[in-house]
Formats: sequence, C-alpha cells, structure tokens
Amino acid sequence: MTNRFPVLLALVTLFGGAGEGLARSYNPALGAFYDSVSQGVDVEAFRSFAGELGVAMVPKAVGPASTLGYMGFELSYDLSLTDIALDNYYWKGVPDLGIPPVADDPLSLLITSQLRVRKGLPYSLQLGGVITHLHQSDLWGIGLELGWALHEGFRWLPDFAIVSSVNTVLGAGDLAMIEVGTAVLMSKAFSVAGLFSLAPVIGYHLVYVNA
Repeated sequence: MTNRFPVLLALVTLFGGAGEGLARSYNPALGAFYDSVSQGVDVEAFRSFAGELGVAMVPKAVGPASTLGYMGFELSYDLSLTDIALDNYYWKGVPDLGIPPVADDPLSLLITSQLRVRKGLPYSLQLGGVITHLHQSDLWGIGLELGWALHEGFRWLPDFAIVSSVNTVLGAGDLAMIEVGTAVLMSKAFSVAGLFSLAPVIGYHLVYVNA
C-alpha cells in the first residue's frame, strides 16, 4: 500500500469541509444563464461553465503508467488546482442587467480533493474508485477508472498506459453531469541512492462532459 499523504490528513482535508464556513461558495446558481428579456438560456455560456467545472471534477490521471501488479493495492490523495476564466460574465454576474453570478465571490482557481483506491489485476490491468470534492461547495464526484499498461517493466524503456474513467457529479439539485475521460500516460521510475524512487509522468487527458 502506498500513501501520497498520510491518510488521516487526507480524510481531514477531503471530508472536513475546508472553507465551508466562508462566504465564498461554488454551489452553482444556474439562473446566471437565464435571459429574462428573451426568456431563453445562454447555451454557449453554460457549455463553457460546464467545461470548466467538468475539468475540475474529473478523476485526474496522475500516473505513473506502470500498474500495481495483481497483488497490489493503493490508497492515494490528490489536491488539484484548476484555472477558470473569471472574465466570463457568468462567474461574477452582470448586476446592471440583473444577471446573478453562478458562484459567490469566486477565485480564479477551483480547488478539489480526490481520494482514490486502486487494485491491481492480472494482465497489466488495474481498477480504481475515485471520490472528488470541490472545496467551498456541496459538489461531490463519484467515479470509476480502468487502467491498462500496454508496455511496462522494461529496464531502459518507459512505461505506457491507457486510463479510462467515468464520473458523475452530485450535490446540485438542478445540475446533472456525466464525464467520460481517456488518458494516455508515459512514465519511467528511477531509483535514488537505493532509498526511494522518482517517476516523472507525461500524458494527455481527453474529457467529454455531458451536462
């Protein structure tokens, strides 16, 4: 079992509701996309918002590309920062036109915590479950991922893997979101003085968001 952070710290950060008592809130107020004059919805703006939120909530394919082995088990914690475009009107609203913001006092970064459990399987496969929480909101993501290492374990060559995931976002009564992602990863582990190993990772992650 490997822990990127102590498990206790991960649980406190993930489930302790960091920042929930502050005035800032990212619970989506979808009235920001309703035009009271035309009585229509700004679909393009909603599409842009869903893309930004989806990137923050999707299970992150952080590697390494090598699998755990069929007896391997991993519990890990990730803290992620996702940049958003605050110049898009919906984040802060347009008071002169009576358009409310989609979030209260947003910053330019969305902070998410992810708790992930992975289990190694035969044939260079591994299965994982992911829980994601968007800080200062009631939004939670629940997802599954399946990884397959096409090439791993060779001494001088990097490892290659494909990781696919599906995720849903809960916590907002008027927002339904399903995310499907596929990532291609390449990494190589190096031993440092026989004490620990480093595994630089490079990859590309494609995410489809249906909101």
